[in-house]
Amino acid sequence: MSKDQREIARKLRILQHADETGHVAMTCRYFGVGRSSFYRWREAYRKHGDAGLVNRPPIPKWHANRTPDGVFTSEDLGIQHALNRFMKPGSDVFIDLSVGTPSELEQQVADGGRDIVIGPFSQKAPGVVYRNYCDEPHLLYCGRQHPLFTVPEARIDQDAIEAARFSVRSYRHFDDLYLVGDPRASASVVHMEAQLMLILSGNFIGFLPCHFALPWIKASEMRAIKP
Repeated sequence: MSKDQREIARKLRILQHADETGHVAMTCRYFGVGRSSFYRWREAYRKHGDAGLVNRPPIPKWHANRTPDGVFTSEDLGIQHALNRFMKPGSDVFIDLSVGTPSELEQQVADGGRDIVIGPFSQKAPGVVYRNYCDEPHLLYCGRQHPLFTVPEARIDQDAIEAARFSVRSYRHFDDLYLVGDPRASASVVHMEAQLMLILSGNFIGFLPCHFALPWIKASEMRAIKP
């Protein structure tokens, strides 16, 4: 048996154990794996079968122009601040940190894999309790290469908005369309990094959290077009 085959067999055993017991957290503790790894393997297996369970070469962790995570840049939501309260000298705490889409996070709570998650949930899933944690202002943005970038704010009317290609967040698809009064979308994203790429390309307008957009506003790479 090759190294890849052994790795596939190991991960399949873990995934099957969770299916049989119906308890993700217990399975992860039993096999000594992080729940974020478990959910990543399960998603890869669903999409690609055995091939999705083969280890890939590591991707560089940092680039000079790397985009920040949509939560990391928020003073209210930045997990790094909460970690400081847990990781005091002498504390015996194991951190299992996972970043996912709103639907993935909701599913992890429903499955019992997570006790608490934080995210922008526009719909309510059965079996999940929701509490408002904080407000996160969002604005509509365009990139420096977009035709609207140099147009005075007073001249950006509804016709100009509807003429632009509009990228929606898939988990807020109809909410985004309603907010701008646009009957159609030209692109859909899940992660804010993807939304940022589309906006900076100069081909799309779209919503972003204000704290996430701020570095590119300061660099004059994009602007808010509908405050």
